[in-house]
Amino acid sequence: MEVLLAGKSRRFMVDYGMFQGGREATNKNLEPLPLSPKELEFVVLTHAHIDHSGLLPRLCAQGFSGPIYCTKATPELEQAERRQKAGKWRGDLPVALSSKEEVEMTLTQFQPTIKKLS
Repeated sequence: MEVLLAGKSRRFMVDYGMFQGGREATNKNLEPLPLSPKELEFVVLTHAHIDHSGLLPRLCAQGFSGPIYCTKATPELEQAERRQKAGKWRGDLPVALSSKEEVEMTLTQFQPTIKKLS
């Protein structure tokens, strides 16, 4: 799920997550954005769950090079979840939509600047 917002001079996205649940979800995950990722100025990531962040490596691999704004805890959680899940799958492994290199490149674009509300 993603939200694209465009103003007179700004284009940004709120989240870019993976759809989950069968072939229809896979097809949705492979659909192109309605604009070039290079046109986006930044992304605001609300939190690290895969349904909000799972397609960010794909976005970066397709040319998005701007910052990904998030809370300080979000990239830490994203990295911890990936390490925890490595090698822990039961049954068939899902088809990878992003390479390890694409994920690592994406993590360098995180800008943990949004303060947590109490």
